[in-house]
Amino acid sequence: MRCLDWLTSVPFAHRGLHGPDTGPENSLPAFAAAVAAGYGIECDVRLLADGQVVVFHDRELSRLTGQSGRIAQLTSADLPRLSICGTCEHPPLLSEVLSLVAGRVPLYVEIKNRGKPGRLEQAVARLLSGYAGPVVAASFNPWSLARMAALAPELPRCLIACDFADESEMGGLRRFCYANLLHVAVARPQCLAYDWRGLPNPAARLLRWLGLPVLLWTVRAGEDMVKALRHGDNIVFEGFLPASPVAIKEQAGHCGGGTAQD
Repeated sequence: MRCLDWLTSVPFAHRGLHGPDTGPENSLPAFAAAVAAGYGIECDVRLLADGQVVVFHDRELSRLTGQSGRIAQLTSADLPRLSICGTCEHPPLLSEVLSLVAGRVPLYVEIKNRGKPGRLEQAVARLLSGYAGPVVAASFNPWSLARMAALAPELPRCLIACDFADESEMGGLRRFCYANLLHVAVARPQCLAYDWRGLPNPAARLLRWLGLPVLLWTVRAGEDMVKALRHGDNIVFEGFLPASPVAIKEQAGHCGGGTAQD
């Protein structure tokens, strides 16, 4: 079994270490700030119309760029004309992010695909298979991870999950299966990323007991990090600058708090 200790060594900055002084979310300056601070990086990827992979969270352009339409309708040549949150930064390609990070900190790449896997997974697998650094491919979609397993079996995979209570478009049976992590049989992940607000969860606890590292998302305060790490091994964070998971657990133990096994 491959060593995945790097998954729990340093917290992952959610969409990079973004903020007023470090650049907008999923931007090259935010990723550079995370590297400089020694944090891992979580980022989101989508497919462009020309087959390139862009780092961009939303399906729609409006929230982040003020423009109408969907990111999937654009090509890589269109990206420089976009402004993220009114700044001079535009959405980068995944290839640019990989070149910037260059293996210096761990990468957590979330594949944003709710549909049938295909071109996006193929493009991501091609890019990440040639990357010389610690990286995990993550997705809510178990079929995306199954496709990644076929395309790049050596690449670690992370299944993202929550209680799915807010998924009004999801059928009851599917919600039950996903909330109880029955879809791990399809995804076959090496780690789990779970919404910390939905923990404890018996299925997540079982997978952790079986040896899968559990990442907690998205933690936005130091006190929440302490609570979350009672049920997992590392965090995806934003809005504060956390210490390492080991240091936080040791501090909680010294203060009489719970441990990661509670």
